Parts: sequence; structure tokens; C-alpha cells
Amino acid sequence: MKYFLLALTLFSVLAQAQQAPQREYNAARGHYFYEEPEPEDELTDEEKYPKPVIPSRERLMTMHPKEFSKLFEDQLEYSMMTMSEDDVLMYYELVNVSRLRSRAFMGVTEFVMMRNPHLDMQSVSPVNNPGRAEMNRQTEAVKRQKLYDNADTYALVMFAAESCGACKSQIAILDVFQRTYGFPVRIVDVNQAPDLARRYAVSRTPHMILIRKDSDDWMPIGIGVKSMPVVLNKTYSAIRLLNNEIEPAQFYNIDIDGGELYDPYHGLDREIE
Repeated sequence: MKYFLLALTLFSVLAQAQQAPQREYNAARGHYFYEEPEPEDELTDEEKYPKPVIPSRERLMTMHPKEFSKLFEDQLEYSMMTMSEDDVLMYYELVNVSRLRSRAFMGVTEFVMMRNPHLDMQSVSPVNNPGRAEMNRQTEAVKRQKLYDNADTYALVMFAAESCGACKSQIAILDVFQRTYGFPVRIVDVNQAPDLARRYAVSRTPHMILIRKDSDDWMPIGIGVKSMPVVLNKTYSAIRLLNNEIEPAQFYNIDIDGGELYDPYHGLDREIE
């Protein structure tokens, strides 16, 4: 009986196997059958970097700057690759067009400035020697007057140390500064006034600050040796900031710049807070 059941089971399995769809089996070829891939044809330099197409002179003069710049660079690289006389000549033709476009732009700029003098920087910053000399005279006079008017309100304080060689150089500069502009200067030894040095975050010497008398207002002027023009300019601007005459964005402005092209807030309805 058991042999009969076993035979019946085998017959059933074979019948199901015959009814199941046959799957196609694709065996991968092993290392023994490895074939080298067909080599690809290597492109030549001329194929990888084709010769730039140079349009007409009229087109070059009106081409968008980005497009012209790319053509300019492509021609330069191509001529450096071929070292051909004609290709190098074409590059310098483009150089000439670039020069002419720049000259044309500057020509239009000059015309625009003549018709719109409120945009011409030379109206506030002359480029000729007489104009520069007069501008320097006015600037010096304005800064001198500002220091004179505020000499009773502010003072420069320099923190120094006996062992600081640079401090001696800065003290000599401040001595001339004080005698020239009549502005008060105080020298403080950090070793004799450590609490004061900590209050103003003095980490090294020489260290200069501008203080407002009878007030907690102060402003750093500089660390290390500063020339007299630097001391003058920073002291002048710091006074204006502490007086709420300007904002930080106007730090480089002077009084005579008000309403001029140097003022970043020129033409804007703003009040300094």
C-alpha cells in the first residue's frame, strides 16, 4: 500500500512540473569566455575643442557682455592650443573690439555725466591737483573745527605699559596730535590702573579709546601704533557717532559731504536714532 501512495505522489509532482511554465535560463559567461570591449575612437583636440565661430563686427559690437566674454575666452584658449598665426590674430581682433566697446561705454558715460552732474563724482571729489588741494584744505579745516568744538566734551585715552616699546612711539604721535589740534589726551598705565583697563577691555598696549567726559559713553579708536592721520580721522568720526550726527554707515563721511554723493543716505528721508 505504501508503495502505491509513494508512486501516486511522484506522479502528482511530475504532472505539476510538466504543467508549470518553463523559465528561460541564461547563464553568465565566466572569466574563461571574457572578451575585451571594443575600443572607442579617441577624439582629437580639434574635435573636443572646436574652432570658435566669430560673428561679424556689427554683431560683436552689440553682443551681450556675457556672450562676448565667453567667445573672448574660447578664442584665447583655442589660439593658445593651435599657436596658429591666424587664430592668434583673431584673438587680438577681439581684444581690439573689447577696447572699442569700453571706449564707447566711457564716451556715453562722459555724456551722461555732463547732462546729469548730480551723478558725477568729480563734483565732490576732483581729480585735478588744484581741486584736490582745495578739497584737502576744506577737509582738514572741518576736522580741526570738530575737535576744537568738542575738546571740552571728549578726550583720548591711551593705555600703555612701561615695558611697551610701541607705546613710546604712540605717545610721541599723540603729543604732536594734542599740540596740533588742542585735543586732550590722557596716558594711563595699565599696571597702575588694572580695574580701568578691564573696564575698557584692554588686552594689549598701546590701546586708544575716546571717552565722553561725565558719561559712560566711549568708543575704541585703535590697538597698536596708529599714525596721526588715522588718529585724527577715527577720533573725528567717533565724535560724530557719539553725538548722533551720523550712523555707522556714514563713518567715512565728513560734515561737508552732507547731501552729496559720498553720503549713502543721500536723498533718503531718515532720522538718526
